[in-house]
Amino acid sequence: MIFYTADPHFGYEPLLAGRPFASVEEMDEALAANWNAVVGPDDTVYLVGDIGWNGGHVPCRILARLNGRKHLIRGNHDTGYRDAPLLYRYFETVTDFLEIDDGPHHIFLSHYPMLYGKPKGYMIHGHLHASGQFHDILRTLPRVLNAGVDINGFAPVTLERLIANNERFYSQSVEAKDYRRAGKGLLPGIPDFQPIPERPKPHPRHLFLTGRKQVGKSTVLAKLLEGRDEELGGFRTKRIRTEGGADIYMLPPTGEAGFLPENILFRRRRGKLELDPADFDRLGKAMLEKSRGADLLLMDELGPTELEAYGFQNAVLSALEGDTPVYGVLQQADSPFLDAIAAREDVRVITVTEENREDLPRLLLEQGW
Repeated sequence: MIFYTADPHFGYEPLLAGRPFASVEEMDEALAANWNAVVGPDDTVYLVGDIGWNGGHVPCRILARLNGRKHLIRGNHDTGYRDAPLLYRYFETVTDFLEIDDGPHHIFLSHYPMLYGKPKGYMIHGHLHASGQFHDILRTLPRVLNAGVDINGFAPVTLERLIANNERFYSQSVEAKDYRRAGKGLLPGIPDFQPIPERPKPHPRHLFLTGRKQVGKSTVLAKLLEGRDEELGGFRTKRIRTEGGADIYMLPPTGEAGFLPENILFRRRRGKLELDPADFDRLGKAMLEKSRGADLLLMDELGPTELEAYGFQNAVLSALEGDTPVYGVLQQADSPFLDAIAAREDVRVITVTEENREDLPRLLLEQGW
């Protein structure tokens, strides 16, 4: 079955003024629940623009929850995503205009309403919400249909239901009013138009960066993931200098750093390691265990110091066998454990250099990482 929808604006606070929701979280949950209540895994959905808000990021977490084979016809709020190549994880096609057939009807899809006069066809758009803008004109054009969630029960609808909803909407008088208010996303933080991104080529599931010490591997990874709407699991390591050397902590990938004694992974004192493999097993296994259900696992970083931490090694290798992508850092070192990771067919290892580190985050995004 084919469904149409537009203007969900996930995460877009300014629209709350004109919608029956108390918070962005309530709005997003209702939109997702309504979507999955009518759309099955094998149904097709044409989303005619404005997934979220410009100046933001692709709303990965909620898109991953939505049923159906999805196609995006971009709206004005879909053209400035910094991580736009990620759209292809959730949409089979990404276009600015599209023409399809729905049974005997020819359908022209654009985020913006356009004149349309084919006797058995319809022009389906979004953009206008329920504001009443151009209401007097559009009520005379029964083959131009507004797919916006605001007049369609906040859910995708079939063509038959879309026609009925538009007939009801245009049979009443509606004030031409902008229902937005101040809030997150009202003003885009970056230019609001970028061309449609190229579809990334298929690549292995897992990504690891390597390179010499202090070249910026972790910085590249942080820039790649900056602002991304994905739940991170895994771990990161942090070096804190001390009078006698340094303490190395293992910490969660996000949130406030917990520089607590129980999070110390090992110490360096006057050039010597104070290392207990049991600490790797205890901390690393626990953090990976807590990461079940995450969208992405961070492993920053893996090195030769865990050579005898066999429980930790097994936890890392088990995570690589799973379906959750792993992004991490491999130290350049002589280590059978690191070699085994780099040799996997589902792992891509990229070397960070002084020459490529500035452009690498952008290039990795364009490749779909």
